[in-house]
Amino acid sequence: MRIRLPFTVLGTLMAGGLTLLATPRQGEAQEGPGPGGRLQAFLSCEVNGCDPDSYRSQVPWVSWVDSRPEADVLVTLTSQADPSGGNEYRLDFTSPLEEDLGDDQLFFRSFSTDLEEDEIDGVVTVLSIGLARYASMAGYREFVALRTPSAPGIDPDERIVAPQEVDDPWNLWVFNVGGSTRLTGTETRNTRRFSGNFSANRTTPTWKLSFSGRGNVNIQEIERSDGSIFETDQRDWTVNMGITYALAEHWSLDLSSLTAKLPRFNQKFRADLTPGIEYSLFPYEEATRRSITLRYTVAVTYRKYEERTIYNETEEMPWEEALQLRATMRQPWGDGSITGTASHVLGDLDKHNLSLRGRVSFRLVRGLRFNVGGDVAWVTDQVYLSARGVTDEEALLRLRTRGSDFNTGLTFGFSYQFGSIYNNTVNNRFPTIGGGGGDMRGGEMMRGGF
Repeated sequence: MRIRLPFTVLGTLMAGGLTLLATPRQGEAQEGPGPGGRLQAFLSCEVNGCDPDSYRSQVPWVSWVDSRPEADVLVTLTSQADPSGGNEYRLDFTSPLEEDLGDDQLFFRSFSTDLEEDEIDGVVTVLSIGLARYASMAGYREFVALRTPSAPGIDPDERIVAPQEVDDPWNLWVFNVGGSTRLTGTETRNTRRFSGNFSANRTTPTWKLSFSGRGNVNIQEIERSDGSIFETDQRDWTVNMGITYALAEHWSLDLSSLTAKLPRFNQKFRADLTPGIEYSLFPYEEATRRSITLRYTVAVTYRKYEERTIYNETEEMPWEEALQLRATMRQPWGDGSITGTASHVLGDLDKHNLSLRGRVSFRLVRGLRFNVGGDVAWVTDQVYLSARGVTDEEALLRLRTRGSDFNTGLTFGFSYQFGSIYNNTVNNRFPTIGGGGGDMRGGEMMRGGF
């Protein structure tokens, strides 16, 4: 079963005339294996920066457990960003019980103007609806009920309308403009950084349009050991454009462009135009749980260099082609992704770029999670490298890029949780500041930073 809910907050759902009660009816016994005879649920939150307590604390009428084998229903929460600024959350419900309760799949979509609490309330609403079905089917029929509210000021005739029913003066366009300034200084070093950015996006089921740009100014004055001053004034900017067309259920066409000034990469001016085609093995709507895509692009790039390159060029316009295979998966055992990319300059296979990167997070046994990630690349297409070379100061301050034929990286770690599987009480008194160091130590570290 799939349900898509376009509203954003619990209050909106109540305005539509529906309330989910969280208390049993008086005088009726509660039965079931969980504490207090409640449905036992396990939440797997596969959303970046997710705090499961944000959802579990607002659904107290089930018994939340921290172990999958003890759960009556498993809930997997995933999300994907909407280019218009919102998020689409997907909740998959499965049950390990011997009884055939079936699987559910519910959706909630937030708007770009929603606050974080609005998104949490919306997800909680959809989560409650899904759990209520399982509570009823598993035999907890007397624990939850649906009622029509009669609160003052609520019009029972009000309802939620779909986006296409709204007279939108912006025609689905979403804009974002921002900027920042950072000034820091010590006796031997002063830094001034200024940045600005903008974006404009419009998304429909058939078309996806995006325009964005950013600019940065980084000025540094550093005193050397001999008393002399090393000064830098680095300015860079980029403007991106992307147009994607949904050609078929598994096919997409794309046209993107980039114009930029990139002094770190010895490029006074750069302009790219890149058409591409992508095939998705699974329907795109399943991307939050599993995805395998193959993408092919051909790009023409004009570069005007600040300094003559190692190939004795001051400007050039090469053609390049690239092939990328990417696979992602989010399952009860964990999640992972792997991406392989191969590109080269047309007519010159010696100038190529081969890369492979991936990560995976396993739930090995009860409470134990193992995480590993890595990447490796063979690079011979750095045609922009300066023939002059890079000084030590430029390399240390990341003002210029040094050539490298090989790059690699590896990270791994684990986490283990044990103890009570029923303790899900949330207490927000004296929250930890800064993470890891505790309140007092975090405060001392923060004061020391000033």
